[in-house]
Amino acid sequence: MSPIALILARGGSKGLPGKHLRHLNGVPLIGHVVSTARQEVPQVYVSTNDPEIAETADEFGAQVICRPDEMAQDHSRYCEGVFHGLHVLEQDDSFDVVVQLEGATVLLTEGLISRGLKQLQDSEADSVLSIVPAREKHPDWAVECGASGRIQYRNEWLPAYRQGLRTAFHVSGACRCSWRSALERAAARDQPGRWWDFDLDVQGMVIEESDFVHIDTERDLAWAEFLLNQHTTTVPSPPSPGENTAEGRMRGRNCPSPPSPREKVAEGRMRGTTKLTRIQQ
Repeated sequence: MSPIALILARGGSKGLPGKHLRHLNGVPLIGHVVSTARQEVPQVYVSTNDPEIAETADEFGAQVICRPDEMAQDHSRYCEGVFHGLHVLEQDDSFDVVVQLEGATVLLTEGLISRGLKQLQDSEADSVLSIVPAREKHPDWAVECGASGRIQYRNEWLPAYRQGLRTAFHVSGACRCSWRSALERAAARDQPGRWWDFDLDVQGMVIEESDFVHIDTERDLAWAEFLLNQHTTTVPSPPSPGENTAEGRMRGRNCPSPPSPREKVAEGRMRGTTKLTRIQQ
């Protein structure tokens, strides 16, 4: 088993503008995710359409895949970013497993990625996906409320107490581990299926809410800051120049240059390097 990590981190978040570059204890969110991945996976890639995210990911030791803007919109499917990354790396035969992470899911429990990789290796599944037990937001309690305001229960059967709830889980984007060959089969289909499993044979890896924090709002960010301050967690920092083997290696279509004063820096890293591999779309 030879894994890589692929972190999806598009620019243009509406719920929390500049989400991946927001700081958590002085470190950008994307820096936290890259640093966590590098502890358990030898090669880390960040797929983004945003030059500032690309520059920050590069500083923390990731290689950057420049994703086209049309694959990084609000309506873009998650699978588009994954399949584009595979397309960019199709000539690279050094890996057979893709660990998919999200650029705003931080504070992953140590060893979580390795646990997913082991479960994938020990199973006959195409993919392993993290899932979280449904407790307070259990689907059995869900209701619908129409224009009249009248509540309709979605389930005919409702338990009288919490202990009677059926076992159910929520899909979590904290960690996905998939065989490369399975993802390539899914990419070859016209209809890749549901965003979280690509219509593959997927096995669940049960984790807890305490194993990660997904950042979508200011409240999420404040909660992550609180948790980080409660533990003696080492705040990640960019690797030294000698450690950053990804410096200058950016793949895919050119990311657009950011506005000044960072324009010259981004121009040198994304367009001026001889190591840039351009993929024609």
